[in-house]
Amino acid sequence: SHSDVEGNERVDREAKLAAQGKQNNTATLLRPDILRRPLPISKSKLKQAIKEEAKSTSRAIWEASPRHDRIAEFDESYPFKEFHKLTDKLSRYGTAILVQARTGHLPTSAYLHKRKLADTYKCTRCRAGHKETLNHITRECAAYTNQRCELRKTLKGDMNSPKLALGDPIKAAAIVEFLVQTGRFKKQSRSENLRNRIDPAPD
Repeated sequence: SHSDVEGNERVDREAKLAAQGKQNNTATLLRPDILRRPLPISKSKLKQAIKEEAKSTSRAIWEASPRHDRIAEFDESYPFKEFHKLTDKLSRYGTAILVQARTGHLPTSAYLHKRKLADTYKCTRCRAGHKETLNHITRECAAYTNQRCELRKTLKGDMNSPKLALGDPIKAAAIVEFLVQTGRFKKQSRSENLRNRIDPAPD
């Protein structure tokens, strides 16, 4: 009889499912079982999707950060691949100066005085009464006239705004080299840093 044939029984079952609204794709019903299974997910595509999602999330977090606007003034190349390449070429001391300059934490007199860590905001090198900032050190301070010659050749028009030059790897490297040559920011050894943490200077 009709019901005794295995193929007919299967068709009858699928027909009932279709009538109940549980299946409405006739082409799918007629495929072999192996072709009716979900397609496997590509591992490479899954990794790529996760990577893109992570990048998108990271960028959103960065753009919501209070530091975003400060850095965006001179560098909008997040995630700053060129900056990371530059730090690979610098010494640890040079990298520290670069990071401090980019983030606005270079320990100038103006910065330290604002945080009550220095007696004056004025430059103690030229003693001309100027507020000591990155701009003053790189452009104006008479104490660094000799060191400034090479910096001027590299920065050219950006000498008027050295902060903007920090977004350019070549110019940023020149600024770091200049700041290192001035000797303005003392390079502390690891033992000195440790000693300062353990036995801080008295108030």
